[in-house]
Amino acid sequence: MKKPKGFFTYLHHSSVVDKLSDEQAGRLYKALLNYGDTGELSEFPDDQTLDIVYTVLRAEIDVNFERYNEVCLKRSEAGKKSAEARREKSTLVDKSNKDNIKDREKENDNDNGNGMEG
Repeated sequence: MKKPKGFFTYLHHSSVVDKLSDEQAGRLYKALLNYGDTGELSEFPDDQTLDIVYTVLRAEIDVNFERYNEVCLKRSEAGKKSAEARREKSTLVDKSNKDNIKDREKENDNDNGNGMEG
């Protein structure tokens, strides 16, 4: 699983975070950043409210990371298909060019002394 460089903070979270003290909000923010960066879980045994908010927001980070990986996978597949289509087109163009060159060479051979007088 590819790890994104960040995660979303949704504005609707403010209604919950505003109910926390500044100290709680700071601890929460640091814990979420650490989780997003390292995947390491934080626990707040001394603060049940903070533990609940952290658990909910951590789950949203997980969902965002899953969506990110789904988009990466879809883009990778689309890129592979596009590259394959370009290769096929290039192969067809090369074959067509070679056929055209052969046809012109045959025409030149026929026009330049094939032994027939006109």
